[in-house]
Amino acid sequence: MESSFQDLFNSLHEPKDTSVGVRDLYHVTEAIIPIESDGDYLYEEMPVEDYTTSDEEEDFNRANKAILESKMHSKIGGFTQDKLTITLSRRPEVVEDFVKNFLVEEGMLNTLGTFQTEWYQLKQINEIDVCQQPLPDCYTHNRILGRRIEEQLQELDRLREVGVRAGEALVRLRKERDFHRMHHNRLVQEKRRLLYDLNKVKQHYSSFPATLSNLKDRYESAIRESTLTRLERDRAMGQIVSLRCTLNSLHGVTGGIPTGPSTRATTKLDGDTRPIEEVINEPGITESMRNNNYKIPTTMKALVSTTNPFANKEFAPCGHLTKTVGFHLTRKVESHSYGISDVNFHPNKPFIVTGSDDHTWKLWSLPELNLLMSGEGHHDWISSCRFHPSGHRLATGSGDGSIKIWDFCEGSCVQTLNDHTHEIWSISWHWGGDSIASGSQDHHIKIWDIESGTCLSTLREHYQAVNCVQFLPYSQLIISCSADKRAALWDCRNGLCVHTYSGHTQSVNWCCSDIKGVQLASCDAFGQVNLWDLRQQTLTETVDFGPHMANRIEFDMGGACFGVAMGNGVIKMYNVAQRTQNELNEHEESVQCLAFKQDGEYIVSGCSEGKLYLWS
Repeated sequence: MESSFQDLFNSLHEPKDTSVGVRDLYHVTEAIIPIESDGDYLYEEMPVEDYTTSDEEEDFNRANKAILESKMHSKIGGFTQDKLTITLSRRPEVVEDFVKNFLVEEGMLNTLGTFQTEWYQLKQINEIDVCQQPLPDCYTHNRILGRRIEEQLQELDRLREVGVRAGEALVRLRKERDFHRMHHNRLVQEKRRLLYDLNKVKQHYSSFPATLSNLKDRYESAIRESTLTRLERDRAMGQIVSLRCTLNSLHGVTGGIPTGPSTRATTKLDGDTRPIEEVINEPGITESMRNNNYKIPTTMKALVSTTNPFANKEFAPCGHLTKTVGFHLTRKVESHSYGISDVNFHPNKPFIVTGSDDHTWKLWSLPELNLLMSGEGHHDWISSCRFHPSGHRLATGSGDGSIKIWDFCEGSCVQTLNDHTHEIWSISWHWGGDSIASGSQDHHIKIWDIESGTCLSTLREHYQAVNCVQFLPYSQLIISCSADKRAALWDCRNGLCVHTYSGHTQSVNWCCSDIKGVQLASCDAFGQVNLWDLRQQTLTETVDFGPHMANRIEFDMGGACFGVAMGNGVIKMYNVAQRTQNELNEHEESVQCLAFKQDGEYIVSGCSEGKLYLWS
């Protein structure tokens, strides 16, 4: 055993040609040092010597030490940064440590114990050179290369796995690429087909303008023929009525009332009391009317041309024009819990009606402004309320899209008209009381037959909300204004727009005419008021009350003055002839509506805070 270790030691120390330098490896090994018992060892007693020094020697030593320390500090303080660099030397691994580390790494602990025992025995008898000889570089290099080979093999296995996964991902991506390519090709084909269809549709619709123009011309021609036919029928009916009255007077029948009781229905057309069967047999009544048990509508009376009794009448100046101070506030009441949207005077009695955003209307007495009656039934705010020309009924338009007819004798709603799809902003009775017009947020104007409760016609010209609609006094014409910045004049007999008035730069909130039907006034959201001549269809005057909004405009009875309800809580009074203006400044909030009494004695106004003001 001793010779084998000696041979191993000698072989490790033989000179080797290590041209390639490798880095050293250092290993920590565990060594067990046996504890020897010194129980049998005899210690030699050492004499105690006196090492004490005198005071003089001690002082000399201290001074000498201080001098040395000062020199050392001076040297250290004078060193530069370059002189303080530290160099490390590489010490190669010795043979003994190499063998031990190898055995520990391989787990050969028994062999390690045997090696250590024999190694130290040989060192004790000096058969092995105790000088720690360094291990030649080739052995260390071989170990390093072996470890690198193991690491490279592990890395190779890992890269193989990565390559396999990358191959699988590549296959999957190729499949997805093929799928998306096929989907793209299909979309390209569909796009081409849609473009082809679109071109066909464009070619198809390119011929529509000429067709639409032709149809429009034919439609207008048919409307004109229908209007002429209606006029001829009305003229014929008027002649029939006149002849019937003449025959009755010739036969001595007074009042046209037949003797004896009769239970058959009779007409109410200018005193004609003929049985309904005789009227149906008239030449002007078609076969379909006879089969449907036709009843002459009351609107036929309104379609007969009537002369405006106020057309040539000269009105005396109203009281507010002759007074020095004009109107002043007479009374103010808290009428509604929300803003007042409309007011209207009764045609015969000293009453006024108000409509409000609180869904109710109320009837008040003049001049005390005592509450007489109120009505509830709408599901949204009431935008407009108008008395029937006879005064025994009231019509209200609401934000719920309905028109309700209220009878004061019955004290309830007797009829509801529903055909608008959006809010109703304005309503107006025909002067005959048999029909009513309404303007709505749905851009349409509808004319209703009150007796049958049906819509007679729908007027379409505005392309935004219709804010106001009114019948001209004693005529078949309607004026309207819209948020499209225009006012319009309509003939309700044929449903055609006669003329449009363009001159506003903002939404036209309201329009009205004087009692003679000569002047048209319109106001917009920027406070501008335009006056138009309805006979010549021309703009006569523009008055700027801006920049505040003008909510409502109304003429007095003679048409010499008009009032404008402004959004800043002021009522502007303007004299048309003298072109002068003054203000009524008692309102605290925006003035929403106003109305003149027929004789010009009172003005009533309502504001957004729900208060009712009476001016005289």
